[in-house]
Amino acid sequence: VFTQVRLWDVLIHNYLLDKKVVIPPKKTSFKAQAYAGAYVKEPQVGGHNWVMSFDLNSLYPHLIMQYNISPDTFVEGEYVQTDMDDMIDGIVPDFPKDKVLAANGHLFRKDKQGFLPEMMQTMYDERSLYKKEMIAAQKELETIKDKGLRYEANKKISKYKNLQMAKKIQLNSAYGALGNQYFRFFDVRQAEAITLSGQLSIRWIEKKLNEYLNKLLSTEGEDYVIASDTDSVYITFDKLVDKVLSIREGETEVSFRGRIVDFLDRVASEKVEPFIDKSYQDLADLMNAYEQKMVMAREVIADKGIWTAKKRYMLNVYDSEGVRFTETVKSSTPQACRDALKEAIDITLNKTEEDVQKFISDFKDEFLLLPFEDIAFPRSLSDLNKYDSNNEETLVLAKGTPIHVRGSLLYNHLIRKGGLEKRYQTIKDGEKIKFCYLKEPNGTGQNVISIINNLPPEFALEKFIDYDTQFSKAFIEPIKIILDVIGWKTEKVVTLEDFWK
Repeated sequence: VFTQVRLWDVLIHNYLLDKKVVIPPKKTSFKAQAYAGAYVKEPQVGGHNWVMSFDLNSLYPHLIMQYNISPDTFVEGEYVQTDMDDMIDGIVPDFPKDKVLAANGHLFRKDKQGFLPEMMQTMYDERSLYKKEMIAAQKELETIKDKGLRYEANKKISKYKNLQMAKKIQLNSAYGALGNQYFRFFDVRQAEAITLSGQLSIRWIEKKLNEYLNKLLSTEGEDYVIASDTDSVYITFDKLVDKVLSIREGETEVSFRGRIVDFLDRVASEKVEPFIDKSYQDLADLMNAYEQKMVMAREVIADKGIWTAKKRYMLNVYDSEGVRFTETVKSSTPQACRDALKEAIDITLNKTEEDVQKFISDFKDEFLLLPFEDIAFPRSLSDLNKYDSNNEETLVLAKGTPIHVRGSLLYNHLIRKGGLEKRYQTIKDGEKIKFCYLKEPNGTGQNVISIINNLPPEFALEKFIDYDTQFSKAFIEPIKIILDVIGWKTEKVVTLEDFWK
């Protein structure tokens, strides 16, 4: 948080210095104010076929540009009362037509561009260049078979991915700085102008897309938008596919699916995206925007998707931004389980319940033979010093100490107690660690141990690693969330009928 404040203070200072503009003195507010955040729609829980997602490019930076949100364009003392539902329906209160209206009712000058939107545009253009190079390299990789050439292509992808990500973080952190009480230009009104205008943008397009698809498919009141989250919408095109396409005689299932992906790609680029552009121009006109900057493009085409809750979903992706491949939403679990979860999800999407149950059973047999390091949960460590009693003789843990912190404190205690400081480094605050559950009793008085790289054999804890708990928490619980939605079980349930067979 403080880093983004310092970053933007320096960036703005240097930018205005080049323009011979003196920045105002810093005024720190010690009273933080809450303000509205992003909009996340309650998803249609369950399975859906032929899903496409559409994403707004760099939403918050573009909102700053569209509404000309900047400390030097903010209109002090002028405000109109707005209503989100009315605005979504195209109704706004009267406001001066030489001003820009943000969704929270605050006004911004239209006769000049603010310094913040100017900076956003420059940075965004740089990021777009890097992202274009990254996607080109990804497409190239899909066609390369030679191992050496694939290595070089992967290096190129990593390079441009890191460059565009650095610009993305820099761009998005401007909004965070505006809402930070320690920032020189801190202003909750401007921060909320961004977040509420973002809510308006995503809810506006959700309504317009539903109207468009209901008209196209001769339905009424159908909600085709499965989910939306901040800057993205996920739409099912299953009914359109059924209406327009059917498998040809002699055509394979794989070929048919490829034809559907090609069809949806054309639908997105030739029909949906132009409609979205027009819809966002209407919104810009409604709010008297400085310029229309909402650009929403198709991201993925997936033949199947499953939603379990807000922000919890999986997609069987065939095409992502023009790159053809299959991937799933990744999990932050141990590496061994991440790979297995991807395979289990693929089986769930394409095979039967019995196939999934067999895979889970087989993977558990493999899991029980893996070393500590492969099955441990990865975590970033913070607040270690807050919970450390610094007792050399006895490990004393405060109530409420997080589990990975408990494991780290135990690790350090065992290092010191065993006089192993010269052989192993102790865990420090801010480090990346891994932790595993332990069976009890085990001589430590704890049910968890953390490590940095490897579990020291001097601890003699290998035989106490709780593989069953690790497997349950790292693999069964994540996959069960998905299987529960479609009514499948992680293992075969024996019925009375099965018993008597």
